[in-house]
Amino acid sequence: MTALIDIIRFGETPASLTTGRYDGVDVIEALHAAFLGKCYLCESGLEPGTLDVDHRKPKAKDQFPELEFTWTNLFPTCKTHACNGRRERKYPDGGLLDPSANQQVEHKIRQSIVGIISGMLRGDVICHFESANADDAAARNTAAELDRIHNGTGSTKRAQLSARALRKAIEKHVFLVGVAVREYINLPPEANERRDLLKKELRSHFSRRAPYTMLVRSYFSHRPEIRALFEDSP
Repeated sequence: MTALIDIIRFGETPASLTTGRYDGVDVIEALHAAFLGKCYLCESGLEPGTLDVDHRKPKAKDQFPELEFTWTNLFPTCKTHACNGRRERKYPDGGLLDPSANQQVEHKIRQSIVGIISGMLRGDVICHFESANADDAAARNTAAELDRIHNGTGSTKRAQLSARALRKAIEKHVFLVGVAVREYINLPPEANERRDLLKKELRSHFSRRAPYTMLVRSYFSHRPEIRALFEDSP
């Protein structure tokens, strides 16, 4: 699993792209809908007014200027954690995974949360990413990109502060999900009504529309009774 989630771009290409606008309202709204209201890099929830348009392949003149207004090269990022501005500026040799191109990105990168998540919310957890296939250059590059976004690796001190704030937000969210998980696991057999309510709540937390879906899933996936609540469980 990865912080990137596989998505499908539906509907028609936004009309403003044909007029030389990649940040038109129709583009922003289409990206918000296609990516389930989340930043494609960190999975933080966002609203159209807090969405930055990112070019997966940079539009700089020495890179991919011809893709500046190409719909499939546009992705939503959050202003909250400045994910767009914290990416490497140069597109790496070997490329990057594209979550909207049917590349099964959720299965190509392994991840884990390293550290203890507790009510203290110290913000010192680390998000670990690695390619499931050492020979897959695009997956390796994407894992390194996610490491930079989440942990601030190779970033300026200012950018590292943004990464730390992201990790703290993830830690807080995972802790709150954990409260519901522990209650669900420890319910007595006769508590059927409460179990049904918690099951509905947890399925919402594990859905692709929830913040930090893949990190949350990876943290609790060792428990089969919880893994069964994932929306794509067999």
